[in-house]
Amino acid sequence: MRYKDEERISMVSGDNFSFGKIQLKESYYFSRYNHIWGWGSWRRSWKDYDVNLSDYSSGLESIRSYLTPYEFYYWKNIFDSVKEGKIDTWDHQWTYTNFKLRRMSIMPNVNLVSNLGFGENATHTTVSSSESAFANMKREKLVFPLVHPSKLRINEMFDRFSRDTFLPPRKAFVVRLFSRLRRIFGL
Repeated sequence: MRYKDEERISMVSGDNFSFGKIQLKESYYFSRYNHIWGWGSWRRSWKDYDVNLSDYSSGLESIRSYLTPYEFYYWKNIFDSVKEGKIDTWDHQWTYTNFKLRRMSIMPNVNLVSNLGFGENATHTTVSSSESAFANMKREKLVFPLVHPSKLRINEMFDRFSRDTFLPPRKAFVVRLFSRLRRIFGL
């Protein structure tokens, strides 16, 4: 496999959440995000995974300089909740590890998988499939031969799209952040 010994890459994903709004000439791109539907990794990457976030205090500084301030505080709130046992998950710890080590994921130019696990009986995606645009997404075929990116670097256009799609609107986030700061500091 082309990237099996490339330490800067941690995983390969099967999903693409752009709904065809962004198209590339290449068959895939590199992202700082690690979407985990239809994914695979290598032992060399997984060996750094720590479900307990044991180095949480020291790891945050590396993450702070890897993300925008908005992203950092968004993810820090999630990681805090994971560390405090408020969220039962494994994947946020994987995100933490990859952010901390500044690893990239390989993401396909088209969506290759469909998550059928939505609904009240699901573990995490408990909304009904009719309530989520991400449920039962259309799958496409990857075209061969693959067209490889010319450089091993994050595709900022796709990452901006992911950020805008998955993170809450900044205004709402800032209001929540300042409300939390007021409670903490008694402002």
